Amino acid sequence: MVPAEITGPDIMYALVLEDGKMWGEVAADFQVADVEAIFSPERPNWHFLTRGRGGSKSSDIAGLCLSWLYADSRTRARGYVVASNVEQAGILIDAAAGFVARSPVLEDRLKVESERLLNTENGAWIRVLPLSDSGAWGLRDTHFLICDEFAQWPETRGAKRVYSAIRSTVQKTPGCRLILLTSAGEPSHWSKPVLDKAYADPANWRVNEVPGPVPWQSEEDLAALQRELTPSEYERLVLNRWASADDRAISEDDYERAIEREGLVWGHAPVGVKGGGLRLRHPRVGTRYILTVDVGVANDATVIAVSHKEPIDPNERRSPNRVVLDHIDRWQGSKRRRIEVDAVRARVAELAKEYNGASVYGDPDQFVGSLQQLRRHGVRASEWAFTATSVGQVATALVQVFANGQIASRTAPSCARSCFGCGCARTRRASRASTTTRAPTTTRRSASGWRATSSSGTRSPAPRSGSTPSERPRRSSPGAALSRVRARCERPA
Repeated sequence: MVPAEITGPDIMYALVLEDGKMWGEVAADFQVADVEAIFSPERPNWHFLTRGRGGSKSSDIAGLCLSWLYADSRTRARGYVVASNVEQAGILIDAAAGFVARSPVLEDRLKVESERLLNTENGAWIRVLPLSDSGAWGLRDTHFLICDEFAQWPETRGAKRVYSAIRSTVQKTPGCRLILLTSAGEPSHWSKPVLDKAYADPANWRVNEVPGPVPWQSEEDLAALQRELTPSEYERLVLNRWASADDRAISEDDYERAIEREGLVWGHAPVGVKGGGLRLRHPRVGTRYILTVDVGVANDATVIAVSHKEPIDPNERRSPNRVVLDHIDRWQGSKRRRIEVDAVRARVAELAKEYNGASVYGDPDQFVGSLQQLRRHGVRASEWAFTATSVGQVATALVQVFANGQIASRTAPSCARSCFGCGCARTRRASRASTTTRAPTTTRRSASGWRATSSSGTRSPAPRSGSTPSERPRRSSPGAALSRVRARCERPA
């Protein structure tokens, strides 16, 4: 008979590790704090947890699943763990099987299958799936959800759809626990806005970012990792800091310095098409503007940008110039509602007239017929072919103006992600950067026509602390919990 008051943390404390010790005897304070908070009856029920490499993420996920199944699951309740890939899903299953084999308290109640953990007494289960196989599951009435290595999930629509389905399920299921456990990622990754929203919503989210390295890593291990990893990888994976990749051409600091946070909504997308316009500056008499357009009909966005250059310090005779983004339209079509090129041409003509007869530049592969029609109507329209050479010139120019503080841009999540996603590769002969094939299309669209040289990436600040009650009081000490569970484990000779 199971003693009364056995809780999820009690089971977690009693899990036997490979060295024969119980988890509760060796767990670090941050591990205990996470377990106590996850199984607390109090809100918040959603947890965003980051730890560095070696932070016992896989073992703790397996232990959390087993503890929930044993002590907290209702009859025929179900949960899911979404692993970043097939190999990681196998690691989690193996870790759970090891705990069940080594921990007598579990063996008569929990069973480990190839893809599932099962409570044989009440029929509750948790399924462990790789991200690639997780798009088709029904998530209704799910009570326990873990996303493993969340910041390492691919930047694809499929991965984002999976997370959207998870969030929808969590909101529909009262008391559902959601745990996002990961190492820190890149600031440009779509998981970073999720983290920022979690920090801003302490009523629903608990955030615990553990500064690295973890306490049990030796100096020798850390030295080996420093030799093995790039500086930014060491920051993310070992020190658990959100840091841009070493080949990121535009840093967060450069972007923050350039953006202007005030703007007016000015212009709307065609009916049925997402997006619209943002006006940073109205036209000024005597200013020469250029207008660049890149057309995407269904998959890629259509972007129209109006910009000009001006002295950084108008009172200084030899002041360097800066690029100013005055207006930007971004329309996103779809397979069901494609963007009409005629609508794009009409909008280009309207903006060019408004901005003092701005010179228009467009890609002839997409817009050649429209460029010809614009010229017939008196618009100064020229072709700008996006070849490997011209894309390199544009991306290199964009890097330089951001690095030198020579651009005034707009603020928008899509713009930020595009800028942080721009990569560069330095040549041996000079510090001038050559663009990689990862240079995003939105970056090209807003920078056509400007040339310069390059800069490099940046680091992100250390994990934030004190934003949530990660060190909440324990309901019971590990020692007391171990005593209760050991009573359960005692068997007659």
